[in-house]
Amino acid sequence: MFTTEIRRYEKLRLIGFVFILLFLNCGIEKKKTSLHFENTNFEKFSKQKILIRKVEFPYSYVREIMEVTFKTNLKVELEKGDFFQSVDYYHEPLDKETLIMDLKFNKYYEENSVHPLYFPGAFLTFTLYIWFGGPIRQNQVDNEVIISIYNQKGQLVSQTSKALKYIENENFYSIFQTYKDKRS
Repeated sequence: MFTTEIRRYEKLRLIGFVFILLFLNCGIEKKKTSLHFENTNFEKFSKQKILIRKVEFPYSYVREIMEVTFKTNLKVELEKGDFFQSVDYYHEPLDKETLIMDLKFNKYYEENSVHPLYFPGAFLTFTLYIWFGGPIRQNQVDNEVIISIYNQKGQLVSQTSKALKYIENENFYSIFQTYKDKRS
C-alpha cells in the first residue's frame, strides 16, 4: 500500500513536471527586435511627417514576409516614440513637408533558444530551478542597420548607422512580465 502511494505521487509529480515544461515552451512566442532610436537626431524632424518606404534584409528565404512585418512593427515603434508629426507607409503624392525613410540591414541575426541549463537544472532540482528564477530561454540579437531619410525630391537628408547586439536570458517570471507589458 505504501509503495502504491509513492508510485501515484511520482506519477503526479512527473505529469506536473511535463505540464510545466510544455506550458513554458508552448506559450513562448518569438520576441520582436525593437530598434532603439536614441542618438538618431530625429528631433530635428519632429514637425514633419515620415513615410516608411522600404526595409531591406540581407538574406532570408522569408524576406518579403519579414519586410512587411518589420514595417508594421517599425511604424508602431515610431508612433510610440513620438519622433515625428505622423508616421505612415509610403504613398504618392507626397506633401511638401513629408520625409521618406528607408532601412537597410547589413546584418540581421536573431536566435531564440532554450537556455542550456534549463532541462538539466529543472530535472536535477525537481523544477526548483524554474521557480527560483533560473534562466529558461536565451535570446541573441546581432543587427546592423542603416537608416536613411530623404526629402520628397529624393535627396538624402540624414543617414544614421545603428548596431544592436545583445544576449538576453529570460526566466519564468520575465516571460509573464513580457505578456503583461504587451497588454498594457
